[in-house]
Amino acid sequence: MSGQTVATSVRLPEELQRAARAAVESGMARSLTELIVDGLRERLVALATEKEQYTDKVAARAALEEYYEMYPEARPTLAQVAMAGAELDDHPALHHPDLIDKAIADLGEDAHPEDVLAWVKGVLAARASASGSDEAAVA
Repeated sequence: MSGQTVATSVRLPEELQRAARAAVESGMARSLTELIVDGLRERLVALATEKEQYTDKVAARAALEEYYEMYPEARPTLAQVAMAGAELDDHPALHHPDLIDKAIADLGEDAHPEDVLAWVKGVLAARASASGSDEAAVA
């Protein structure tokens, strides 16, 4: 630890205190205080990192939306986004682009790409079940 410190009281669950005491007695940590400070520090850094990553995503999304406003023809269609997702996941929809179009017609243009892929997977599973075939079964 560095810098000034302040005295504080921390209420710990008994099990946690016993585990901490065992860590100190076995030499894995110098003190209960060290364990608490290190744990708190690690959690605060993780929270700050999560916030920073979230902020970066929001900023990137805003920049992308601004770009799409300037160049609307650049915005991918729902079918293109769903197909890209299918390619990334080696989804069975990859081999059935016609079903992607049918899913969008059924679900609407505001559907989430994952919902489109789930719709396709459901249709393929139903087809496999109806035909008694394993070839169209999906994971």
